[in-house]
Amino acid sequence: MAVFSGARGRVGLVLSSQALTLGETRRMANRTRITKAQLRKALEADYEKMLEEAEQAVNHAPAGAIIRASEEPFRDALARFRRVAFQKAIQLKADAAQAAFPPSGPDGGEPSAE
Repeated sequence: MAVFSGARGRVGLVLSSQALTLGETRRMANRTRITKAQLRKALEADYEKMLEEAEQAVNHAPAGAIIRASEEPFRDALARFRRVAFQKAIQLKADAAQAAFPPSGPDGGEPSAE
């Protein structure tokens, strides 16, 4: 499974190894959960990067124009983090869902004994 970012920042999910019906996908998604600890670990570096960008936006703004000069770069840093956080959360959920499914062979049946 893979998560991708499409047009207008939309996130999609690709199930690469199995063809699932919509009902199967929904049941799978309802059974799997991610934890705050998993999400925190996955986002740790991205969070630090966002804080650094936000700090730089404010600290590099000239005196007398702090708001005008820092608002957009600060907002952009938060927007990038929000997008990455959502993508990683969806990827964690997809990975958990894939792990919950039994493996299947090339014909959709039992795995081959190789």
